[in-house]
Amino acid sequence: MTEDDGVSITQGSCVEPRGGQFDAECIRGIVAFRGDVTLRLTDDVAIEAYVYDVAALDTPQARLRVLPADGSPRRTIELADIAAIEVSGRDTAAGRSFETWLRTWAASRSSSDDSARKDETAGAHSSQQS
Repeated sequence: MTEDDGVSITQGSCVEPRGGQFDAECIRGIVAFRGDVTLRLTDDVAIEAYVYDVAALDTPQARLRVLPADGSPRRTIELADIAAIEVSGRDTAAGRSFETWLRTWAASRSSSDDSARKDETAGAHSSQQS
């Protein structure tokens, strides 16, 4: 989930323009979301993509920079050409905070230290028996 100044963008959300314009905070939330979205264009074309940047947000020339999910080249799409933005993918970084990573790392290190001690103990026992 992304919360950007009170705007919550989660999988399943749909953002549409009001009065012909998208809310700037919603667009910032879409950019901060770390998963794929489906852009429904005004010509009825749907593009599934990762939105990685927004340019000129507070102008009529506002546009999103996207990486299409089908692997085609990066695209720039004007907000005026978008009828709706559906948050179709999950946030790939959800639950992957630094604290979570640190706990996982510490647990794996502890596990590998235990394995190394067992190997050392097994090696000491076998050399004593020789």
